[in-house]
Amino acid sequence: MRSWFFYAVGAGVLYGLHQIFTKMAANRISDGLGGFVVEGTAALTILVYLLSLGLVVVGTRQVHLPG
Repeated sequence: MRSWFFYAVGAGVLYGLHQIFTKMAANRISDGLGGFVVEGTAALTILVYLLSLGLVVVGTRQVHLPG
């Protein structure tokens, strides 16, 4: 199997869970708070990913200048 297949399956599962929890919370919290939580969680997850990527890539990065 391709290396991206498991990432795609994981993304599909997380998206499905997101839909389930959004429908469960729809009657319990306001639209504003729900949107804030969803967008805040997404932004925090992306930030953690970028920070972890930066920590891994810093040691392996090489610069080659022409000339």
